[in-house]
Amino acid sequence: MTLSGKQRRSLRQLGHHLRPVVQVGKGGLDAGLVQATQDALARHELVKVKLPEDQERGDRQDMAQALAAATRSELAQVLGRTALYYKERAKEPQIQLPRAAPAVGDVQAPRGPAPHTKGPSQKPPGRKLRKRRVRRVKAKSGS
Repeated sequence: MTLSGKQRRSLRQLGHHLRPVVQVGKGGLDAGLVQATQDALARHELVKVKLPEDQERGDRQDMAQALAAATRSELAQVLGRTALYYKERAKEPQIQLPRAAPAVGDVQAPRGPAPHTKGPSQKPPGRKLRKRRVRRVKAKSGS
């Protein structure tokens, strides 16, 4: 399952207030880390993971993608030293994602104008145009 941009945005919004549940140590990506992340994803569906400080940005991105592949989860975001992962539960998912936009090759029925729109020459029904009343102010004659 690949997440759309709308779905990623929704997950980032939900994960904003979360604290990291798993922390990557000096050992890097090993079996214990993968198991801990899988357990956390099974409990929470949406998990933040703290990545190590001593790596460059590209290395952190690669590590985050490798952990997503190892846990069979989706990488929703990498921001600084924190990665956000999502894995939908098979039974009773808690997080409802917005529907993904249709793919580029999908054919949709043509849409007509919305029912509330009117053409340029139509007037709203039941409404008369009124002339503006101009308020005339008498000039005070001062002595």
